[in-house]
Amino acid sequence: ERLHGISRAMLETEGVSIAAAAERLRSELSGGVLLSDACAFDQHWLNMLFASQDEKAASRLTDLYSWLGGEAKRLGIDVEKLKERLQQFEATAARPHRAGPDAARLCQLVEACLGPAADTAIHSVTAKA
Repeated sequence: ERLHGISRAMLETEGVSIAAAAERLRSELSGGVLLSDACAFDQHWLNMLFASQDEKAASRLTDLYSWLGGEAKRLGIDVEKLKERLQQFEATAARPHRAGPDAARLCQLVEACLGPAADTAIHSVTAKA
């Protein structure tokens, strides 16, 4: 509750069941690549979610920063320029710890680092999955 700002009462009234959350995640990912800025942490929670449903986590987590480096290289973006863009973004971006806003922030980070090519890069990672 302290970390996310979500009370038990809020979970009970506005949340979804564990089974529904697992199904929605499974459906949305459907073999895609899941980018994460904290792979070990996120993998732990994915494993817990799917284990509660007697399943194995089917998604593959890919480190966001490694992926960004590969995409920058592929797009001809200088590594120093990428580091500069990352630092600028991280210094100014809000850091909520809620799934939706956090995912939106990471999408903005990709856009800030890769510029106009971000859309193509994001679509290429989903096509490769």
